[in-house]
Amino acid sequence: MKRPLLLQLLFVALLVVCIVPQAQASAFMRINVDGTIVTCDNSAALCGAGFTTAVGGDSIQFTGTVNGVNFGGGGVVGIQLTGNSPGTPAIAFILDTKSSLTNTSAALHTITIDTGLNNFTTPSGPGFLHASQTANWTVSTAGESQAFTVWLRNTNDFIVPGGNGVASTAACVSPGGLAQFGGHGVHALEDVRARGRVNGTEAI
Repeated sequence: MKRPLLLQLLFVALLVVCIVPQAQASAFMRINVDGTIVTCDNSAALCGAGFTTAVGGDSIQFTGTVNGVNFGGGGVVGIQLTGNSPGTPAIAFILDTKSSLTNTSAALHTITIDTGLNNFTTPSGPGFLHASQTANWTVSTAGESQAFTVWLRNTNDFIVPGGNGVASTAACVSPGGLAQFGGHGVHALEDVRARGRVNGTEAI
């Protein structure tokens, strides 16, 4: 009688271990064109039209039109976000690209794109926060610009902007026409907590 009871207890213990949810990354993207905002937070649900992602995934893509601005199209993904959560002992990062942004209206627009990825657990200890950007215009008007700021938060929430550390790049400003610029910024961090989130904001 003791043997079947022991086997049952082992089976229940194994079942409990198998159904414990594993920590996973979630991703966040918010696109704001002059106050018209579309948002994707895949931590609990899939997102709306134009977004491609998986619940709890570490990547989001967006292709579509927001307030007279086309993001991608014709086989080109407009915005792509990915990262390496939970990180490695050497580095934790998020990357995003914006491709083929086109103003289809006669109005000037301010575009702000916020992105984030959470559940980073490594690296820990002292480190640095680095932000870099490149802007490539195929057609532009003199004075068009792009700026980039990145934050590290020691909490695991998607609150943008703000955090425990910040790094910013110099603005890339177009002289008009075909133009390309790049920049970077670094911020030293005394303590990178073992659980947190990295996010960035880009104003175009």
